[in-house]
Amino acid sequence: MPTLELSMIVKNAAPTLPRCLDSVRNFATEITIGDTGSTDSTADIARHYGANLISVPWQNNFSQARNAVLRRARADWILFLDADEILDPQAASVIPALLSNKHFFGYDLPIWNYVPSLTNRFWDTPAKLNPHRLAAAQSFPAYVEHKNVRLFRRHPEIFFEKRVHEGVADRMRRLGFTVGEADCIIHHLGIAEDSAEVRLRKNELYRTLGCEKIRESPDDPLAHFELGITELETFRNPAAALPHFQRVIELTPAAHRAWTFAGICQVRLGNLQEGLKRLQHAEKLGAKGAVHLEALGDAFFHLGNFPRARDRYQAAQEQGGQSALLESKIGVCELRRKQARRLRTPPRQSRRSLPRPKRRSPRTPFRGALRHPNRRRPISRRRCPSSPHSRQPPNPRNVGARHSRARLSDKPSIALGICGAC
Repeated sequence: MPTLELSMIVKNAAPTLPRCLDSVRNFATEITIGDTGSTDSTADIARHYGANLISVPWQNNFSQARNAVLRRARADWILFLDADEILDPQAASVIPALLSNKHFFGYDLPIWNYVPSLTNRFWDTPAKLNPHRLAAAQSFPAYVEHKNVRLFRRHPEIFFEKRVHEGVADRMRRLGFTVGEADCIIHHLGIAEDSAEVRLRKNELYRTLGCEKIRESPDDPLAHFELGITELETFRNPAAALPHFQRVIELTPAAHRAWTFAGICQVRLGNLQEGLKRLQHAEKLGAKGAVHLEALGDAFFHLGNFPRARDRYQAAQEQGGQSALLESKIGVCELRRKQARRLRTPPRQSRRSLPRPKRRSPRTPFRGALRHPNRRRPISRRRCPSSPHSRQPPNPRNVGARHSRARLSDKPSIALGICGAC
């Protein structure tokens, strides 16, 4: 039966170390712990569990510390954990079969990083609802999963690389060692459990080591990407993150994740068209995850294209986005779309508000009729006998009398002279 050894580095891990060791004590034949300068009861706890405790000087390099512990290993297989992690209870029934498989030199294990909100993510992987599989993680609403080679054969050519975000996976693949996948979950509780002060101190350390890592390997695209993520997601500084993603694009133009996060930086900086171009280019390269689709939705939303923004948000939900923030974005898009439609459509007028048509004046009974203001019936336009328009020739005997009466009369109907001769 192949043997298994737990390999760890710790510092001031007294609150969390016992539960970590409890999760492996039934099948780990050896436990080797490197202490990098604890001032609490970490060393006493390690001895209580029968661990081989060694002192490792801290030199701002996680790989150096882990390799110092790895060199003391004696078992056939190595499992490395951190003090704020717990191996799943079902691992006891899974690991023996993994160790007996002679085809693989190592295994990618799923790591569930518990987070305080569904809005958290790991790179471009969105958070998922906590299925409450582990009793110690019952109070956390969500987790983000990623995979890493945590279980591997002890071999002189297999050791840790990189100052921060260290691992053995890249070296194993370069050497041609076969790596398989195993359903043996590692539960990481530190992100959700740490206080704000502790988390800030850790993040500042990761950023400092990330800068040193880039100075050592300026052409390492992964180093630039990791530091860009730290600046963007942890410290909310898109201006500092953008040059790192641009450098990744220069080194590996087909890396769609770098194009996605460069677009996110541009959108957050207010350069909407530039951000949209980068996000659309990432889509051409194969980006189709929930984080990418939500970023596209944000770009369309700020450009005022609410229907397309809503479509991208809904597509992000279909790809696994489950946050309440994403749901609210869809609602806001629908509201803005309806408001824009109402602004384009003129308001519907009620019958009372419609203007009344002008009433046409009634036709006069006959041509030339007049209406006196004090009389209802129209006044006839009487023809003057001396008028040239008269049908009958004037009677010379009556012309003078008619004119005298017209000038002397006070009747309003006769005082209204009609023809030019009157």
